[in-house]
Amino acid sequence: MSVFSKAGGGGGLVAAPAPAGQTPEGMSQIANLAGVAGVLGAGTGAWITASNERMAMRFRASAGDINARIAELAARSTMFAGQRAEQAVRLRGAQTGATQRAAFAASGMDLASDTVMDVLAATRLTTDVDAATVAANTAREAWGHRVQEVGHRGDAAMARVTARNISPLMHAGTTLLTEAARVGRRWRALEGTTGTSDQLVLDALGF
Repeated sequence: MSVFSKAGGGGGLVAAPAPAGQTPEGMSQIANLAGVAGVLGAGTGAWITASNERMAMRFRASAGDINARIAELAARSTMFAGQRAEQAVRLRGAQTGATQRAAFAASGMDLASDTVMDVLAATRLTTDVDAATVAANTAREAWGHRVQEVGHRGDAAMARVTARNISPLMHAGTTLLTEAARVGRRWRALEGTTGTSDQLVLDALGF
């Protein structure tokens, strides 16, 4: 059986002299086996690569679902906290108004007077403005979380579509056909040539 050897300087594969008695049929069988092995190796590599890509897309889709859920919960939490904050503002405003009315009554002022009514109206207006500010800030923050949720869900959907379109078997089959055709062309080009068995194998594999 023939062997490969390394070149002294470059480290590449070179053909070693064939043992005495090596027949052309034996050299052809060795080269055929090497060509088949190369084709199968290329097909296996294509299948592994496609499988890894599909797995990565599925993981990306799952991560997108998780991130979308987190963003959804953040939006709900923001809205709940904002509603509580708005209620607290209105409660403080009502307490302030009640305290003002009690102070005016204790001082002997007429609660129906213009002065008292203006002060109480200003307190109510300030309370309404503060509550509206809290509500607006809450809505803006919750909207940001909703936008993130939509983006994550879209990313997850695209990743799923990409994963469904990746077929490891198709990639492997296409690579097998391409490599088989390439080796076949090399063998047809080498028909009728002479050389050592190692050199024929290297030539058939494209080295």
